[in-house]
Amino acid sequence: GLTGNSSYSYEASDNITGSWTDWVSRLYSHKKTRAICDYFVKESHYNVFVYEHYTGIPASTKILLKKEIGRGGSKKQHIDYKIAIDDVRTYLQNNYVYSEHFSRLADNRDFAGNFVKMRKGCDVHYATMATLIFRYYGIPARYVEGYMITPGDLKGKKAGAVISVKESRIHAWTEIYIDGYGWVPVEVTPEYYGV
Repeated sequence: GLTGNSSYSYEASDNITGSWTDWVSRLYSHKKTRAICDYFVKESHYNVFVYEHYTGIPASTKILLKKEIGRGGSKKQHIDYKIAIDDVRTYLQNNYVYSEHFSRLADNRDFAGNFVKMRKGCDVHYATMATLIFRYYGIPARYVEGYMITPGDLKGKKAGAVISVKESRIHAWTEIYIDGYGWVPVEVTPEYYGV
């Protein structure tokens, strides 16, 4: 199309999205080698950067979230990761309707406010709102866009094979930062659970 073609390469491994707690546990219980110690020193510096750049939300959004959700967290005492993930998913699933078709937002300056007002949206809306809620809970979070490639898309393909990725595979999700470990993707759009 108008955007042209691009080539990407990647390495695939088992999906660790749902098992990040196991990986964190392995990291912390691993034999303390020089490399592991160096990792934790470097990660501690990155941790400071992440909390400075990925926890901010506008004051108006804090007021909105306090009305919608109630309690929040802070950078010094964020809500437990698993509780936060469950709370975010439950809130979004119980309060919004997934739709690829919705009217244009009335106020482009307040994306979150419009989503709350309309009570429906697509993965972009869900991921944006989830990112803001995680930040409200004191957990560093970032909004991510990319392509969702499933095992079915690669079925029968050999290593090095070229595949076409359709525009319908564009997706948005949220990543949260796990202290001492790094960024972990969290699917927050109910229509995509288990995909």
